[in-house]
Amino acid sequence: MQQRVSGVSVANRNLFVTVYRAFVMAQSYLRQGNLAEAERQAAGALRYAEQHTGENASSGATLAPILAEIAWEQGKGEQAQSLLVPRLETIDNFCRPTALAAAISSWPVRPVKMGRLAEAESLLLHAEGLAAQRGWLRAQAPLLAERIAVALHAGDKLAADALLLRLQTLSQTEAAGGYIALSQSRLLIAAGEPQAAARLLDTLAGVRETSGEWLFAVRLRLKQALALWRAGEREQAMAVCRPALARGAASGAVAQPAGGEGRDGCAAGGDAQARRGG
Repeated sequence: MQQRVSGVSVANRNLFVTVYRAFVMAQSYLRQGNLAEAERQAAGALRYAEQHTGENASSGATLAPILAEIAWEQGKGEQAQSLLVPRLETIDNFCRPTALAAAISSWPVRPVKMGRLAEAESLLLHAEGLAAQRGWLRAQAPLLAERIAVALHAGDKLAADALLLRLQTLSQTEAAGGYIALSQSRLLIAAGEPQAAARLLDTLAGVRETSGEWLFAVRLRLKQALALWRAGEREQAMAVCRPALARGAASGAVAQPAGGEGRDGCAAGGDAQARRGG
């Protein structure tokens, strides 16, 4: 009996190591913009784990959010939702801070795109409550940044300003600093200062490129292109947009800008260039 229990314990420990290693590897590949390898690592480990533990185990809470983020980047919104919705309770109970941050990227996107801003805010508040309850400072910065984006979508600049103040009080890590700068750029665009936003985004994208975080850098470059487009700098916008879209396509992403903005502006710019033969 004791031997059997010991064997189960070893098997569970090995399964945990497999899942966690796959999560770390998938996250690393995703940051580098290698979506295919990120998906291969996470999907393989999730299939293996759920064969042994079922769909409601902690392995799903760890791996499903990053697979949902990959699906969202690939333009597969329905797939992202199907990965998250059946596992929401498990994610609530077991997910790690980094997995929660991954879920944030795709969780509220559909309600925002469908104009259901109250639903998106409710999802973000729920996730923020989990992060605060568990002392997960790393997850709080992206949550607040997404809430700022939702507030601006709703036209509530006062709420966005208040949320930015909260974001600025977080520990000044490099990651938090990046979300502060991203949120400031959103507020600048909302305030009618797209050129200032473009300069801020250029600096932030350069930092991400230097550190090898190519996926986030592509998102930022597309947002920078939109800001330049709104500032009337059409040629410069396209000069930023084209290589960003090319890099996103090469990685297998549908080049989603941070916060979901920007791609339409690039597409419009590309159409204008095509009509001019440029």
